[in-house]
Amino acid sequence: MDANAARTTALVSLAAIVTCFLLAKPGSRGNKTDPNDKRKRLVVVSGCDRGLGRLLVEQLSSNPRYIILALTLKEENVTALNKLVRDRLLAMKCDVTSDCDIANMEKKVADMVADPDIVLHTIVNNAGVANPGDFIWFRDISSFEWTMNVNFLGSLRLTKALLPHMIKTSMLMAEGARILNLSSVCGKVSTGGNSAYSASKAAMEAWSDSLRLEVSRFNIRVVKLRPGTIKTDMPLEFVRSMKSNLTNAPDDVRAMFDLKRAEKWWQAMLDHSDPNKSGGAFPATVAVDTLERFIEADISELPTAEWVGGDAKTVIRVLSWLPDFVTDRLFMGEPFYVPPTHPDDPKSVST
Repeated sequence: MDANAARTTALVSLAAIVTCFLLAKPGSRGNKTDPNDKRKRLVVVSGCDRGLGRLLVEQLSSNPRYIILALTLKEENVTALNKLVRDRLLAMKCDVTSDCDIANMEKKVADMVADPDIVLHTIVNNAGVANPGDFIWFRDISSFEWTMNVNFLGSLRLTKALLPHMIKTSMLMAEGARILNLSSVCGKVSTGGNSAYSASKAAMEAWSDSLRLEVSRFNIRVVKLRPGTIKTDMPLEFVRSMKSNLTNAPDDVRAMFDLKRAEKWWQAMLDHSDPNKSGGAFPATVAVDTLERFIEADISELPTAEWVGGDAKTVIRVLSWLPDFVTDRLFMGEPFYVPPTHPDDPKSVST
């Protein structure tokens, strides 16, 4: 194929994509639940110690239609959550990296759905960690294994344990059952300094796509949610982890980065995500409201993926369409990297 033919094919393909996008009619987010079906809908949410998971279960617990099983990493958060709405919100400790905890959680769900008036309606795979830093900072790959174990394999463990219970009743629910997987914009657009997290979310994206095809026959919908920058305590954890990872880097590696410049960069990130400051990142309620809406909707109205937050829906979504050489130019370089000085090299840069 010559250059002109290739160019024509690309333009025709682009025109077709744009046409389909413009002609597509958004779903009405209606709820087709059978009004005669009085069974309680069980919603299982992981990662409820704080952030989006905690806010979601607190908000959803006000709806008498649902029973929420909130999974936490720490026992003290179980106690706090169980004091909220005793008849509709139940919390239990469940580390998604622990086979023992997963087995205990599965037994609890099995006991709950043994009641014919309760059906497993939703699984929200929300548990996640961030472990940022340049790949060269790390002395081994243990941090990458941990991030993948929580963010990706943890979701597999939880879903594997609960899916058989969901399949038993999903065909009998008019609105269908659903699995909501918290991916990230980082699963579609990777940047430097965040490869562990981006890799785990890219794995979540690919697995979700395959799982969606496999379980659709059971009246189950799998949705990927891609939050952008949200005002939670995640940015604070991100900065703390990045500081720790750079501090613990090998001496020769650490010497290549300017800590004073790094501190300014980190502070700017915190200011952008500060829930007490206007502007910057979007409030956590944006993501929580989206999750609640997807839990309440008929699965025929659910998308396969949803960009969550203004930056996700606009800038980052457009970036995901661009070729790698364009995004590389945009993201290339570390804001606080200091090129090493080589005395014998007249082109070397010192700072």
